[in-house]
Amino acid sequence: MKRLSAKRRSFLAVFPALSLTAAVLLTLTSAQVFGQTSAGGFSDVDAKNPHYTAIMYLKSRGILNGYEDGTFRPGDLVKRIEAVKVLVPADGDLAQISFQDTLEGQWYTPFLKRAVTLGISGYADGTFRPTATVNRAEILKMLFVLHRVDSSQIGNFIDIYAGVPGNAWFSSYFRAAKYLQLYDVPSGQTLDAAAKVTRAELAEILYRFLIHGGPGSSMSGPNSVQKQSSAQSGSSVVQIPADVPDCSAQTVFSVLPLDASAYDYIAPLGNVNPPDHTVPADHVYFVLKRNSAAPFTSSGAPATFAAAVKSPGDIYVTSITGTTWSKNGVVNNSDYSLEFALCKNVTGKFGHLSELSPELLALVADNKWDGCNQITSGKDAQLANQCSKRSLDYKLKAGASVGTAGGKSSNALDLGLNDSRIAKPAYANSARFNSFTFTAVCPVDYFRADLQPKLTAALGDLGKPRTRAPVCGEIAQDKAGTLKGIWFAGDGMDSPQVWSSEMSFVAYNKDPDKSILAAGGKITAVGTYWLFTPAHSGIVNRDFSEVTPGNTIYCYQNDGADGSVQVVGGGAVGGVSGAGSVGLSAKGHVLVQLVTATQLKAENMAGACASGGGEKFSQPVTYNR
Repeated sequence: MKRLSAKRRSFLAVFPALSLTAAVLLTLTSAQVFGQTSAGGFSDVDAKNPHYTAIMYLKSRGILNGYEDGTFRPGDLVKRIEAVKVLVPADGDLAQISFQDTLEGQWYTPFLKRAVTLGISGYADGTFRPTATVNRAEILKMLFVLHRVDSSQIGNFIDIYAGVPGNAWFSSYFRAAKYLQLYDVPSGQTLDAAAKVTRAELAEILYRFLIHGGPGSSMSGPNSVQKQSSAQSGSSVVQIPADVPDCSAQTVFSVLPLDASAYDYIAPLGNVNPPDHTVPADHVYFVLKRNSAAPFTSSGAPATFAAAVKSPGDIYVTSITGTTWSKNGVVNNSDYSLEFALCKNVTGKFGHLSELSPELLALVADNKWDGCNQITSGKDAQLANQCSKRSLDYKLKAGASVGTAGGKSSNALDLGLNDSRIAKPAYANSARFNSFTFTAVCPVDYFRADLQPKLTAALGDLGKPRTRAPVCGEIAQDKAGTLKGIWFAGDGMDSPQVWSSEMSFVAYNKDPDKSILAAGGKITAVGTYWLFTPAHSGIVNRDFSEVTPGNTIYCYQNDGADGSVQVVGGGAVGGVSGAGSVGLSAKGHVLVQLVTATQLKAENMAGACASGGGEKFSQPVTYNR
């Protein structure tokens, strides 16, 4: 998700039909509202409780507590003041409050003041109604307002939950909730927006918000939590079990995940291969050895040799996702992704595992998935059926088998890593990007010192290692006020649902002396790219960072005599095509005008750039930051 100031600052009654208690001065103690800290577990919450993982996770961080009698009381309804205490970020300014039914100097006062500063307010009669219970619509609004998530920017590309109206004031909150997987609603069932929220449900919502990519602000409690994140591709769930150790200088990977003989090179961060990765990817690719004797895959590349994948360190497997791609009812490919934690702040993901090891496969055998969903993938409009098993806490020792990669139509093993301690990158509009991208790091840097040179030497292209810093590549390349960076046709944020609306003007990850213009669609029928050496004068292939707002129309084309080099399957860019990838280095050229610092026009035209310039738009597409 994304960080933006909340557009609406009021917190008024949601459903008039709900009964409201008369305003009373709040003098309850902290224990009366949300309980005292209790040691160990809770007598009324065991491992069979569907919210057990969420409750114990938040308890271990001091965010939610139980009562003196050792209970958690999961079925109790949540009060407004309890929600404020639990949801408000740990840091922030304190506003003055003047509600008729609250007092200064109480345990809740700093939490309420901080919440008011962030946009929470009371009712028209001057009350806050702190002991009133809250419903789902109210709790989601509180969550997103307090964490500056502008849910309206999610757009309509996320279908709303069945049972929730699509045009109500709270609809955008439920779309954002669905994007973050805050609720599981089985097929054929509905979600009641007016239902009152219990303590167990609040725990589940907050837990999922923290692990599914909510903004990186910390929560209240003596052990503040920062959101963990995952790689761009695949599922977005990273869960941090309570027994995962703290990070230290000694917490590193000690084993190479693949033998050096299994792969040709490692594609650095920032790979683009439209339509799937129109924006720079936040993970590296181990591009596997190809078996020229094997049948060709749908991408036109020979199948790869199967390669054993090993656990790079003592890791905690937190989720497994199995994906099957099909088109017109015919299954074309299937693989797995696996998310893990190295330590509390460092999480990672393997993508495109063709097989799991027997011990990991046992965790999802016999249809042990938590749930499944279907999306239409950018890969030749195939249907991707994704089933996930979350809330895992399975430890793998360094060197243990993870499974195999290759042998199918996926030509590479993905490895992404996130470190929640790093500074947020500078995007021209960070609201367009999820927190996975904000915390993505180079996996090579987290290997033991004696292993790093072996990996660094492989970064780049086959026989052409990357030498320009940063050798591991770049993800965030936006340069405000210029053409360079990521652009969007329409609303929404970076996600598979809007890949076709994205356009990138970035450095080529394998050789940053070259530039690449990538379009997920809109100006072309399919995802395409143009690869060239940037010029520092004129209007043809002008360096993106040198293009500033004005009336000049620039022209971009592939290197070559006529600008019409065509490469199938992402070969010139990624060389790591997935199932049915249709990435093309297209014929023709692209006209681009940077109208303002935040808006451009672009159009794909036939043939090469006109030698004398002077070309005009016919039907350009507008893109925005």
